Amino acid sequence: MICKDGRGFYPVDARIGLTGDGFTPLVMSLATRLATRVSFSASVWLFRCFYGWSPSSEALQHLIMGMGKDSVASMEHAQAPTDDGDILVIEVDGKATPTATEAELDKRRGKRRKTPHACGCARHRGQAKRACRGKKKRRKPGDKSKNGRSITLVVMYTLKRGDDGRLHGPIHKRVWGS
Repeated sequence: MICKDGRGFYPVDARIGLTGDGFTPLVMSLATRLATRVSFSASVWLFRCFYGWSPSSEALQHLIMGMGKDSVASMEHAQAPTDDGDILVIEVDGKATPTATEAELDKRRGKRRKTPHACGCARHRGQAKRACRGKKKRRKPGDKSKNGRSITLVVMYTLKRGDDGRLHGPIHKRVWGS
């Protein structure tokens, strides 16, 4: 190790192509490609299946964030495609995937009981339902009712106005998911 400006420099690591974070360019390339297509934990699992070893999901996340900082400069110098459309469309949608257990789903799928209520209006029907249901079971610490995993999808594409005056596309469609 050679000390430079209070930081260590390892000539052997530099000679074999290891960066400061300890990954070879091949590992960095494969890991970032996987992590941009699937979740960090899934990319760790896939990497381990094919190579018998994998960086941790935290290391992958730091690697992606570190490489992403250079993307702005890269995108500023990139040329727009010549056959691109006139109108840019960006669609973003986010949801939480359902995480109900089989027991919860069985309770929801059962036959509905007839509950007696006085007048049949929605307010009194709800009061009667809550009254006959009884007390709810107390939750344990960390047991939340809304425990869905958040998913965000982004779709970008362009549309081109045709000779008939209508918009045609999508052109150069890209989809990102997280």
